[in-house]
Amino acid sequence: MAQSYTDVAAVQIEAITPLLTGFFDEEDSLFSKFEKVQSQPQSGRAMRIPIELRPGGKMRYVSLDNGSLGTGSGPVYDYASVTPVDSVFNLSWSLKSKFTTDNDSKAVVDTVQRTIASGIKEAKLHVDKHLQTSGTGILATVTAHGSAPTYSVVGNGFGARLLRHNDPISVYDSTQANYRGEVYVSGTPDYKNETVTLSSTLAGAITSTDKLCVGGLTATPPSYIYGLPYHHSASTAGTWLGWTRANYPEVITPNVAAGSTNLTVSMVHKLMAIMEGELGDIFETGNWTWYMHPKQHFQLLQLMSQISEIHLPMGSGNSEVDMAFNRKNQRKLASLPVMTSINADQSRIDLIDLQNWMRATYKDLSFLKLAGSTVLPVPNSTSYDATEMSVLAWSQQFVCKNPRRGGYISGLTVPF
Repeated sequence: MAQSYTDVAAVQIEAITPLLTGFFDEEDSLFSKFEKVQSQPQSGRAMRIPIELRPGGKMRYVSLDNGSLGTGSGPVYDYASVTPVDSVFNLSWSLKSKFTTDNDSKAVVDTVQRTIASGIKEAKLHVDKHLQTSGTGILATVTAHGSAPTYSVVGNGFGARLLRHNDPISVYDSTQANYRGEVYVSGTPDYKNETVTLSSTLAGAITSTDKLCVGGLTATPPSYIYGLPYHHSASTAGTWLGWTRANYPEVITPNVAAGSTNLTVSMVHKLMAIMEGELGDIFETGNWTWYMHPKQHFQLLQLMSQISEIHLPMGSGNSEVDMAFNRKNQRKLASLPVMTSINADQSRIDLIDLQNWMRATYKDLSFLKLAGSTVLPVPNSTSYDATEMSVLAWSQQFVCKNPRRGGYISGLTVPF
């Protein structure tokens, strides 16, 4: 019998391609901007932020012919306070995975070195997602569950977008007054269908309207990073850096409520007019950018195409028109740059002055050095596991210096 393929399979050389990447998102556009803003180092005590809240002086009519001049006053000063939030991002690997991939003759990539190198970027990506929250660390809200532990997290502007594979999750009830326990994201969140699969520990206890928060939080209510919707808020309820919003109109952010309608040019002009009506011609200074989800950018492109007039040159040999226009021009609105992010609220557009923000820190993002090393053995009750780990740690909080020097359009229709 002639030699068959199975007879020679054992001597064949396996072909291996270079490592394929790009199978998951790595978006951190908002944090990449905020990482560059003013950083204010501080101790572990709350940082005090002095504010010249209200102007001084009293102007009145008087008679300079022996009339009373009246009395005067000075500016009113107050202060806000902020304390950085401690966070860690843990990386770990088995010794076998380390030893079997540590040179080119064994593997296409040194997996430990790649894990460590990609860890910093992944940590920043998580911060970007947390910047979309309003100070409570809520990443998603359970809307329904079919066959537990798979849950729907539809709507809320984000769906499952702020959840990440293998992340620990603290579960709270709808009021955040009751902490149910911790689970983890056991599968890749389904961003399209807005579902997430969680470890089954609390499967019977998690119900609709429960909140899925950043892992490690246990306080009731939870408190975490003060993200964009915390500072850019038109609400008169709650507090801003210790101030009761109802008592301080100075901290109310200009807002245009779209009322579940599509973006219009009128909304853009209205928002900017309201902002200028608060503080004057603010767009002559600062570093302004629009921040929106790609779906709202799509709505913006629809507006552009509706108001565009196309001219074909006489005798042109090409009668076809590129209706996608110029990608550079699409990245500006009212002469201000547009920044898009898949992590942004799909139903909202913010107008941000990057010079109006700062980070309060007492430790910037870096690997912890414990016992003289950034790579640590993992102990067990009697000895050590055949496992190593590295810990990225930082302590920071995000501060908008003046909440009125910003604005947002809320309640926009999500087009698809």
